[in-house]
Amino acid sequence: FYDVPFELHSLHYAYRQTRAMQDYRDLYDPGELLCFSDIHDAAYPDYHYAYDREDALRNCVRAGSLGDALYALDALIEAFGRQSHLSQANILLFNVNLYTSMMRLTYEQNLPVAFISRYSDQASVVQRIRALEQTRAFFEKMIREIIETTALSRQSRQDRRLEEIHEYIENNYAREELSLELASREMNISGTSINQILRAREDTTFTQQLVKTRIARACELLKNTDMKVQEIALAVGYSGANYFVRSFKAAMGVTPGKYKEGNCDS
Repeated sequence: FYDVPFELHSLHYAYRQTRAMQDYRDLYDPGELLCFSDIHDAAYPDYHYAYDREDALRNCVRAGSLGDALYALDALIEAFGRQSHLSQANILLFNVNLYTSMMRLTYEQNLPVAFISRYSDQASVVQRIRALEQTRAFFEKMIREIIETTALSRQSRQDRRLEEIHEYIENNYAREELSLELASREMNISGTSINQILRAREDTTFTQQLVKTRIARACELLKNTDMKVQEIALAVGYSGANYFVRSFKAAMGVTPGKYKEGNCDS
């Protein structure tokens, strides 16, 4: 696709353009394609960088799969060592390319500023690497920490989201029209994400948590007030007493009236 010289710093752009062209030809004009690993700078004919293997590595890191990521790292280094003349200059170019890619990934994953700053200060270390064994050791450590930090950040974000979901339900359970779709719009979180967080952390769903909250509040009202069943049903978000009684009995094993009698007797 590229038959004119271009500067080394344009390699990544050239690769992206080539990949876009491949996607187009795969769909509309199948034919022989240039292998990504063969893309190189005309001014550095002995330097090759396997962008396709880099993409595979980045995808493994995104997925949080350490084993697959380290396998992809080995494949990338092996492809470089097989195709390129292993001069100090070429190893430096390879390390800088991979380091730049991993740093972009830290921004993409929205990792903590402290983590990004710490690895930003490692640029000089990367430039001093002189052997592929050192290359692998450095990037294995970086990849491990990216995956671990991403998992912790995701966990922290899920903790905050879980608190938001519980707070939202506590503040809105009395609304008869409350639903997963409405909560999704008002919280600006997809309904799928809400349920994924609840299932992962508490093995429940939004609807189940809403019912649980409504029934818990109804129990408090039955114990501590003289409100009628119809009044309690409306107060906790049910449209009528019949639906409330069925829901209450399914959750508590007794009707609201029996529950109130039992608590009064005690």
